[in-house]
Amino acid sequence: MVRSHSCRARALGLATLFMAILPTLAWGDERTPRQVAEELVAAYAQDIPDLKYTSTVALIGRLAYGRETSDSQHAKGVRAILLPYLDGSKPVNSEKLSASDLAGHLVFAALYGSLSDDPKLQDSARRLILAAADRACDAQGQPRPNIHSQMSDATFMACPLLSIAGALSGDSKYFQQALRYAQLVKKLDLRDDGLYRHSPKCEAAWGRGNAFPLLGLVHTLHVYPDKEPGRDELAKMFQDHAAALLKHQDADGAWHQVIDHPESYAELTCTCMIASSYLKAIEDGLLARDKYAPAVRQAWQAALTRIGPQGNLRDVCEGTGSQTSLQAYFDRKALSGRDRRGGSMALMFAVGMMHFPEQK
Repeated sequence: MVRSHSCRARALGLATLFMAILPTLAWGDERTPRQVAEELVAAYAQDIPDLKYTSTVALIGRLAYGRETSDSQHAKGVRAILLPYLDGSKPVNSEKLSASDLAGHLVFAALYGSLSDDPKLQDSARRLILAAADRACDAQGQPRPNIHSQMSDATFMACPLLSIAGALSGDSKYFQQALRYAQLVKKLDLRDDGLYRHSPKCEAAWGRGNAFPLLGLVHTLHVYPDKEPGRDELAKMFQDHAAALLKHQDADGAWHQVIDHPESYAELTCTCMIASSYLKAIEDGLLARDKYAPAVRQAWQAALTRIGPQGNLRDVCEGTGSQTSLQAYFDRKALSGRDRRGGSMALMFAVGMMHFPEQK
């Protein structure tokens, strides 16, 4: 079932009606982050159709859930799912990776540490990561147009993987390539008010178009060395953007489909991604806990009203390329039911909340 800004899309269908009559508790604020994460792992992290980020972020969430619960079966389960790629029986064509495929390879970095008992598989994971990272830039080390497409998404699609490749290889070139991607996206898409347009095609500050650069930068900084040139610049980019977004969180804790247009619908994925970024930045010392922790708690309450039982979700913006008008972003459909992208981002947030001090 879908919903959009347009009046014609507001009619309730059977799926929406079904979810509307579910017990309030199922969509309410009584569930713990662990309970929510457990259901999302069952719904979204048992297999993958491909290596795109929309599939693999759920596996990254499952690995994190396994660490939080001290349950090694989750790492074993993810290893089994990825084994065809690791042992070469399902080859990856690194020459034809899309931006989404590039970000999808982050799952091999998440699994890397748990492969220490099998050096051959661990080396395979390392090679897959580096091969993907090598497709992000051209021979001169410049961002590839087919990866960034002038969209703000590129900060997530390329920068974290490049930073991880730098850490694994010890080669500074990857860190500098991550910096160039972030600088390019800033040049193309950062508005004067500190929000990101999705692309130069129009000024609209799409929800995920802002969540992607925030999430991408915090994960890039997590492994970017303190003494590597550009770290302070990246940290300031992140902190300035985090502050700009904080001004637009609504009273219920959500961020909207178009960040600075509260008349657009409150959207689940950008809410989970922005709040997850705040969580990680608080833990890494990039953001002040006293300023940002209340926003995280409010966002969790907003997310809970949109995450239902058995992985059913509400208000997940459909897949969205760069649009040419504000109205086009208003009209992007809000999906209800199961959605891999939405489930992945909700799982990431739920696991993060499991070790948030106020939740223990």
